[in-house]
Amino acid sequence: MNIHHFEELMYTFQSHENEDGFDIDTVRYSCNFRRVFGEILGGALSYDQMTQLFMKIDANSDGCLSWDEFSTYMMMGAIGGVDETSDVFDERVRRLLGSPHRDMIRRVDFVARERKYVTVARDGTVCFWSPTLRLQRTVATKELYNQFEAGVGSKNGTSYWIMDAVFLHDHGKLVVITDHRQLCIYDVLAIKPRALAIIGPLEDNPLCVSYHPRYDEERDLMLFGDDRGYVNVLSLTRKFFIDASSDGRPNILEPSKLCRKDSLETNHISLSRRKVHNEWVQKVCFLAEMNAFISCATENMKSLVIGDMDRKAERYIRAPKGINCFEYCRRPSFLVTGGRDKIIRLWNPYVLSKPAGTLHGHNASVTQILINQDESHIISLSEDKVIKVWNARNMTCLQTLTDKVPHRPENVISTLYFDTQNRRLLCGSNKLETYTLFRSNRNQVTRTHDGSVVAALFNENFHQVVSGCQNGTVTLWNAGTGEKIFQFHNLHDGNEITAMCFDKSGRRLVTGSRDGNIKMWNFNNGQLLKTMIKDNPVEVTDIMYIEMGANRFIVAVGWDEVVSVFMDDPEEDEATPCRVLMGEGIHKGHTDDITSIAFSEPNFLATSGVDGAIVLWNLESGHCKGQMQEPYCHLRNPEEKAIEKLDCEMSEGEGLTALAANTDSSMLLIAGSKGHVQMWDVSRLRIDDGTTTVEIAQNLVLVKTWRAHVETINSINFVGMYNVIITASRDHTVRVWSTNGFHIGIFGQADPWVLDDPCTYMPAPSDLKHESLHEQQRRSLARLHAEKMKEAVISAWRATTPRTSNSKSEQEQDGDQGDSQQNSELESLQTKGGYTITPQDLEEARKLRLKAIEERVFNKWRGFVAMRHSARNFTIDSELVQKTSGRHQYFTFRNSTTRPSTSLSPPRPKSEAVWRSVAWFPLDEQGKEPRSTN
Repeated sequence: MNIHHFEELMYTFQSHENEDGFDIDTVRYSCNFRRVFGEILGGALSYDQMTQLFMKIDANSDGCLSWDEFSTYMMMGAIGGVDETSDVFDERVRRLLGSPHRDMIRRVDFVARERKYVTVARDGTVCFWSPTLRLQRTVATKELYNQFEAGVGSKNGTSYWIMDAVFLHDHGKLVVITDHRQLCIYDVLAIKPRALAIIGPLEDNPLCVSYHPRYDEERDLMLFGDDRGYVNVLSLTRKFFIDASSDGRPNILEPSKLCRKDSLETNHISLSRRKVHNEWVQKVCFLAEMNAFISCATENMKSLVIGDMDRKAERYIRAPKGINCFEYCRRPSFLVTGGRDKIIRLWNPYVLSKPAGTLHGHNASVTQILINQDESHIISLSEDKVIKVWNARNMTCLQTLTDKVPHRPENVISTLYFDTQNRRLLCGSNKLETYTLFRSNRNQVTRTHDGSVVAALFNENFHQVVSGCQNGTVTLWNAGTGEKIFQFHNLHDGNEITAMCFDKSGRRLVTGSRDGNIKMWNFNNGQLLKTMIKDNPVEVTDIMYIEMGANRFIVAVGWDEVVSVFMDDPEEDEATPCRVLMGEGIHKGHTDDITSIAFSEPNFLATSGVDGAIVLWNLESGHCKGQMQEPYCHLRNPEEKAIEKLDCEMSEGEGLTALAANTDSSMLLIAGSKGHVQMWDVSRLRIDDGTTTVEIAQNLVLVKTWRAHVETINSINFVGMYNVIITASRDHTVRVWSTNGFHIGIFGQADPWVLDDPCTYMPAPSDLKHESLHEQQRRSLARLHAEKMKEAVISAWRATTPRTSNSKSEQEQDGDQGDSQQNSELESLQTKGGYTITPQDLEEARKLRLKAIEERVFNKWRGFVAMRHSARNFTIDSELVQKTSGRHQYFTFRNSTTRPSTSLSPPRPKSEAVWRSVAWFPLDEQGKEPRSTN
């Protein structure tokens, strides 16, 4: 929205100042919020977005917008809005964790590939933590170093302090620098950790280290600063790590040899040094945006230096008392520094003569700075254990966290780490302390995949859930905790995944794609086992793995209207259909796309399609055994009809998209196109020999109904092992629910769950809460509209009462004038017919006529109710469309397809509900029903 839109909206509000304001669903064109705002904004917002905007602006929830409400909303949005959570981190869920560390923690990091946190203490202890911060493993690097020295014949028992550490994510190695003037590389993720290489003794004591992967096609960079002001650049090739890992012997590298020009070619590692500062280097890193290194020191002259990697050119910042720490903020582009003068400064990295802004608030020296790039937040730490969160855009303090817990051996917070993936802040001393972002729990919906989820399958063998999305990604999840185990991408070379299933053993995954190809995978490691190619490249809609005796088949259906059967031969890695089922003659197959498959032992296969038919096949012979179609159900033999017919309507306009049952088929799960789930008890629907079906109301029990997603549910599964329900939807999420409809969690969320512990269950997703609020708003508006309509109908009904009395008096006058004529007619009838007709008989006939007219009106209303009820229960397919002719609405088929009519049993309407028919059978100005146009 620009200033011109704002001025036009202000003029529109002023022109309606004598009215109540803008309504969301008013019938007046000039006061309809969607129409007026939509025209001014040029249709930039959708229907739902306009509804959400209306609800945001309508602060008092009275259903109307005024200029005060609109201008207040715009003003608050211009200054950053009314922050629902003034704090950034939730102090109520602050956690203090004990640890094996007996000294201060120097470095905290998160290894995304292993889904583990790693902490490195000054005494050389390395700890690994789960995403829920449970201790998993402890490694003592001093013992590894002593074993290394023993391997090269040195004396054991060397003691040292770790000054800094960095984890090499690309290689899975840990690098530490010590006050023993050494740089050590450890393989701490191996089953048996060991020291790979040691570079030393260095000329000076290293103080800080950083790592930058993929500096170019061959090299990675490692930078470390020392106590004499030197910045050391270590260039490593990938072959160096391969050789160091494959060689079982310890590798000791002398710095003097690494400084040679041919060292990179011979040793795959080289070292270069540059004198930058006159004091200790506090921090050094490489900035790819400028192709330069940045270092800082506690000196007034060259407090921070930006040095070019290819040339010796340097630019520097002067700051009083020097700089202890710095960090680069990408949005907006600032270089943030902090030092002993307690001031945080923001610098334009290309203009270093003057800071672009300053942040005041700390009462002690600033020791560390972090950046939350997603929110543009600056997180600063001072020596007095105070953490402040700043907004980098408007340079204001958002929150202050004070640590009041005493620590040993030093009462300070030695390091900070912000986990962008799990959105939490970790503080390290000799223990770990965590703070969680507010917005991670309340304003964001976790996404399981980046695309629409096709299916989520539970594997009983591995107790895992395998989910696949249309983007071609398959992910393996731990069903008990929701944690990701494995993921592989691009399964069908850029084509969408459309169907999935397991083989009979549950060890292989079969996927179908948009181009008609079918592939079999080892889903535990992403290995392609077999490719099956159909006769035509059309979409696969469903796949099933079937065992018949010693034979194993993969059956696939899709848009080609045939059933493709593949033989599962373990010796072949590529297969074509061994049989194609399409039917012939009177036993023809489908005439439109096939959507699903079902199998019943020993050899019966059932397929359903868009043509509304269910076709039965003999999989062994390949012959079509019969066809069932809903419109012709009354023409079939009663023994072939369905057991019962179940009305599973969830909400208006919602179709059924997925079905599932438990192991003994006593519970039926039904999912809909609007995200609703129903659970039915069908345990009493048992058919025995010689028995007949009974009433549905006596056999079916609706156990539970709830909304699981805001979009279509593509897959639903009942996991009897855990007694939970798993749903997958187009909204990119796979969610877990209890059988009572309580939300357990979403696969991919930061915090795992424990199925036996309800305390770990997550609250209902925020999108469901928002949709519930919108639904309540829509219902209240509909209720208000209905009440006004009812009042109008009642007043119109009362107005017709005098008119009816006048018409009766006119009829009496007409009757008096025609008495003589009626008497003559009576006499002729009595003479000819031989029986007597009295005036009382004529009066009775007149009453019967009036009663017949009333019954005609009620029958018309009953027909409408039946039509609406039938339309709700009818599954809308691509052929069925809705048309409007004048004031009448009806359904028809796009291709003029005729369907046989079925007999309706409309319910008898309640007399107090007659007013509802006015919307469909309106009265004219005289209060009479309009004549039919037919």
